[in-house]
Amino acid sequence: MAKKNKKRASKRKGGVANGIGMLVMGVPLVILFLPTVVLLAFAMLPTVVAYVVERGSYRYGFICVGGFNFAGVSPYLLNMWFERHDITMALDTLSNVFALMLIYGAAGFGWLLYAVTPTLVGSFLSLTSSRRIAKLRADQRRLVEQWGPEVTEGADDDIGSAAETEEPSAPGAPEPAGANAKA
Repeated sequence: MAKKNKKRASKRKGGVANGIGMLVMGVPLVILFLPTVVLLAFAMLPTVVAYVVERGSYRYGFICVGGFNFAGVSPYLLNMWFERHDITMALDTLSNVFALMLIYGAAGFGWLLYAVTPTLVGSFLSLTSSRRIAKLRADQRRLVEQWGPEVTEGADDDIGSAAETEEPSAPGAPEPAGANAKA
């Protein structure tokens, strides 16, 4: 019990020390790079929203939106770094409608890609698996023709049953004429 308490105390102490270290180093860096921080704070808002909204453990939406959002802001960030790195340049960029359209439009494209990709991948996998099933059934039929029907003895499923037989009618649908006729 005492060992657990010591471990907890050391974890808390390390957490506090890390927090103080980040504060000591972070505040001068924020002051030194204030125009960059201002630009990124407002331009990367869709990424923050994606992080907060995302429920999964892997946070793919955050990664997708964040990557596209950063790609949208990077030309303006580089322009600010290499021309003049001051607050007025950051505020001019943030007040430019076309810059904001590009930055937030890139983030919107990230959301779109995140929303559409699972559907596209599912459709592709469904199509490829359907084609593979059809090919395997054709191969089975060819093997039965070569080796004879005795190779299928003991098999749970008839060869090509889905392709060769009619599907049963839905419950409540009228039966075809002669379906219940006794010989």
